[in-house]
Formats: sequence, C-alpha cells, structure tokens
Amino acid sequence: KITLHFVVMSFDRYSRDDMIGEVVCALSSVQGLEDADNQQLSLCREICPRILK
Repeated sequence: KITLHFVVMSFDRYSRDDMIGEVVCALSSVQGLEDADNQQLSLCREICPRILK
C-alpha cells in the first residue's frame, strides 16, 4: 500500500516556517490510476490541520 504524504508549509525568510497542514492520500483510493499508463492525473484533496504524532 503506497501513500502520498504532503506537508504544506508557509515560508518566511526572517522567521521560522509555519506548518499550515497536510494532505495524506492512499494511492489505492485514487480512481482511474490503474488505467493511467504513463499519463498525468490531477488529484485534488483538502488540506487538513497537521496531526502531531
């Protein structure tokens, strides 16, 4: 099972970067992925608040 995990950050040159949120997407949940042989797919997901572990 492969999962994409993106962390969304706000960059500021003069202070610490702020973590805005994250997006986690299991590739098994993406429809049409098995038929997309070497083609681009567009994937839209909501940015969720960061869950600290």
